[in-house]
Amino acid sequence: MEEDVKESGRSKLSSAFQSPTFDRDASITVNEAVGSASISPSGRDVVLASPPRHLSHQTPWEVADVQWSPFASRYYWIVSTSNQRALVWNLEMSTQNAPIEHVLHAHSRAITDINFSAHHPDVLATCAIDSFVHCWDLRTPARPVTTFCDWFAGATQVKWNRQDSHILASSHDKYLRIWDDRKGAYPLKTMDAHATKIYGLDWNRTRSTGILTCSLDKTIKMWDYSKEEDKPERVIRTPFPVWRARHTPFGW
Repeated sequence: MEEDVKESGRSKLSSAFQSPTFDRDASITVNEAVGSASISPSGRDVVLASPPRHLSHQTPWEVADVQWSPFASRYYWIVSTSNQRALVWNLEMSTQNAPIEHVLHAHSRAITDINFSAHHPDVLATCAIDSFVHCWDLRTPARPVTTFCDWFAGATQVKWNRQDSHILASSHDKYLRIWDDRKGAYPLKTMDAHATKIYGLDWNRTRSTGILTCSLDKTIKMWDYSKEEDKPERVIRTPFPVWRARHTPFGW
């Protein structure tokens, strides 16, 4: 990382792939057990599915995922999973032990991922082992506003596009599906992306058609779904299965 800082002082990298540290590993150690984490809109705070501030989940189910709202206007919202339900927590509510504002329930199997829209502060998506992807508007939380379904395999990840508010992606076993909420229930694009199950998705922060996937097949792949050929732009090979891969929030 230090080499990148020195290099940026002389000239700006035209591509992430030119970075001499792009493929290098880095780690952060936390003393407590952490199942999931999310950064607040300010970039200053982090919410963990463990202490220091404890929100009593009050259910027998483990927390599969937790996410802080990315909008400053909804800084008090955190969403977490509880088996088939997603719980929206309001940190400004007076009830300290269980400040739950919304309970989202439409899945028939355990929820595997949740993701706030990058464009609308009241919109989020959930996906589950039941193979469904539900899009929710928290102004009318009784039922999903849009639903997509793979029908053949449970969903492991769902992510909204960072540039296009109508596009989202979900992973089902080794397949990557791109959805457009204006196109109905049929996927915009389906890619046979990996040899084994996909466990991580992340949209590119500068290109609306760029997306990253990672898998238990020990690879991280960068894609452009607008291309006709389903061939990754780049493949990073690792000596271990990859459960999560994300672009950094501050550039390439």
